[in-house]
Amino acid sequence: PKLLVVIDPKKEQIAITEARRMRVPIVALAGSDTNLHQIDRPIPGNDASRQTISYVLGEVVSAYKRGLAAKADRDKEKNDIHGTN
Repeated sequence: PKLLVVIDPKKEQIAITEARRMRVPIVALAGSDTNLHQIDRPIPGNDASRQTISYVLGEVVSAYKRGLAAKADRDKEKNDIHGTN
């Protein structure tokens, strides 16, 4: 994997340990009791709140979709410039 997204780092310690061993970046919803030393990109918030989790995951999905669209646009532009399909 290229990235690990974690909602509750305390409950997903095995996944975090494996990701760190494989040098996979970790993004995590980080409550006030989260060990930030293991997280590459913490997202401050209440990791026990369904509303917060839903909001954060919605934003992650939205950003992922925007990234896919931007990559497709770049690939199309590159193909247009080089005359390939």
